Amino acid sequence: MSAQSVSDTFVVIVEFKCMPSELEASLALLRRYIGSFLNTHAGFIESFLQHDSDGNIVHVARWQSESDFRAFAVAAQTHPDLPELRKLAPSARFFQYSDHFLPTATMS
Repeated sequence: MSAQSVSDTFVVIVEFKCMPSELEASLALLRRYIGSFLNTHAGFIESFLQHDSDGNIVHVARWQSESDFRAFAVAAQTHPDLPELRKLAPSARFFQYSDHFLPTATMS
């Protein structure tokens, strides 16, 4: 990462829901979308895709700024995967930095 601090970033968390039997196909769709489209946009820093066995999927993305994310969101409105992604009932939340914690050294 560049010299930009964590406190300057904008975080987007999107939750998706699918049937457990559709989990692998849903993850494949999201991996393709993130890996070939989302991560190509200016301001994208990194993201994490996580899931459980009940069909809950969470995508956490860090952007350099809210305006970078908003520019991506405009472009995403015409992406061909959008109809399939909407079937996963996405629910987005947006966060600004509050605090950052790292492991503390423990004494042996």
